[in-house]
Amino acid sequence: MAEPPVYKPLEQYVDEDDVTTETNFFPDEVSNEDAQWGLPFDRQRYDAYKPFCLYEVLVVRWDGSVAYRIGIGKIHIDAWAKLEDTAKKKTIMLG
Repeated sequence: MAEPPVYKPLEQYVDEDDVTTETNFFPDEVSNEDAQWGLPFDRQRYDAYKPFCLYEVLVVRWDGSVAYRIGIGKIHIDAWAKLEDTAKKKTIMLG
């Protein structure tokens, strides 16, 4: 059986230190199909007990210089860290 998660005060969490880009594997976790509460990520691959582990994202499509929202979503912080080298980041003004 897996060790229970270690909890620490919120003030001690630093995103850069608590994010891992290593491939995590939690074989003792229940699958998404068998979990009591559905999560939008694979619990056997990403740590479901990491505090504040989900980022909300906005997906846009550009038409010239105007960005149109085509969807919203959520991504696990570790999956986001793996994409940082290839993801395009741009600050846009929403109206």
